[in-house]
Amino acid sequence: MVLSFFLSTFVAKNMKYALIGFFCFACSLFTQAQKNDWYAPHGGIFTPQGNLHVLLVFVVFDDAPSANTNFRNHEQPMEGWQISAGSRHRLPQEVDSLTGACPTILFAENDDFAALSQKIDYSFSKDFFLMSQGKFRLTGEVFSDTTGAPISVGIDASDCAWWSQTNRKAWEKMQQLNPRFDYSRFDRRRNNPQFRFNNSDTAQFPPDKVLDYVIFIYRFRRDWAQPPHWGIRDWAGAGGGVASTGLGVDTSASGYRIREGFTMCHRSGVFVHELAHTLYNMPHLFGANKVMGDFFYTPAIGWGATSQTPIVRTGMSAWERWYVDYIPLVAKIDSPRFGEEYDFILRDFVLTGDAACARLPFTEPAQYLWLEYRTGKHELDNHSWLGQTIGEDTIYSTATGLYAYISELPANKNEPISALSNKANCIRLLNANGHFDYALAEPDS
Repeated sequence: MVLSFFLSTFVAKNMKYALIGFFCFACSLFTQAQKNDWYAPHGGIFTPQGNLHVLLVFVVFDDAPSANTNFRNHEQPMEGWQISAGSRHRLPQEVDSLTGACPTILFAENDDFAALSQKIDYSFSKDFFLMSQGKFRLTGEVFSDTTGAPISVGIDASDCAWWSQTNRKAWEKMQQLNPRFDYSRFDRRRNNPQFRFNNSDTAQFPPDKVLDYVIFIYRFRRDWAQPPHWGIRDWAGAGGGVASTGLGVDTSASGYRIREGFTMCHRSGVFVHELAHTLYNMPHLFGANKVMGDFFYTPAIGWGATSQTPIVRTGMSAWERWYVDYIPLVAKIDSPRFGEEYDFILRDFVLTGDAACARLPFTEPAQYLWLEYRTGKHELDNHSWLGQTIGEDTIYSTATGLYAYISELPANKNEPISALSNKANCIRLLNANGHFDYALAEPDS
């Protein structure tokens, strides 16, 4: 197979856009999958449009449980969530003990997007608002006691074998701590559209007595010398998270039930990751969790919701933003024709959403070349290690310019994908220097 694209880029450090030219010397014919009522932008367990107000439940394991009587929270360190012996304050440090505000996690209300976006370095609310170009406002609120004060939920996990059981215990404890808690604030939509309807249209799909989204956040580290349960280190998601609450709809509080959401350990870096699994069935990419699918691409870094080590802090790639209908594409070349040239301009990807893709001829299943132009002008268009030093070396900013990758992810919004799909790890980054395959040679000894 001979395949050649003429690709010209004109990129300078101070330019606001990249001018791209394609010239195709090969052609390919294919037909798109027949459209049906399955539509990716409708979302799996909620539609990522409008405002979604979620419930945050911070869970602390009880001291001296029967499963390990030596466990004490104050003896097991956790960055950002230290608990002193005898202290009644058992929430993470980023949660205001009086109001429950935690804007570095989620904004509390819609007004915060205008008031706090320039003041807060990073927030998941800010990230999704930016990636959606203002179409999606994700806000949250911490569970509170009968006085309205935010509290953590303490449980004994001695007889538990996985997170679904600890979550159930937390749910039961919440009903004891505040039997009159107002859950109506977290039930504004009909749940679980499963890509069949837009549940942000609350007039057509009103509340259903199932909380829209609940996130259980645990104080736990896998490397603790004394864990609250000796088997917990081997649980799937221990130290990270799982894309589920594991709860059904059989137990209710004030007529409300929990089903949708996810479970994570505090500061494990999987908030966007687990949400993407539940929202649009995003598989693991860039070697995350050592999942390979049908591919063996294992770069050290990547980007997007489920990447292992993101080179930028924005949570979505061009494919993801397009797939959930956050951006239109500047160019989408599904059937490149012999001898035809394609020219287009890409502005900054983060700020404008500009991106383009083109099908590679003779690929089956179809593979697409995706292009993003990054100027680094937004503070989230960089990695979180900027300025840190390792020995005598300083970590510099993420490189700016044209980012290119080849993907076998769906190129049709009516085409479903599974989080456990063999498409996992199917993005291959293109090296800026044009390398295809290479290995570093060991120096002569």
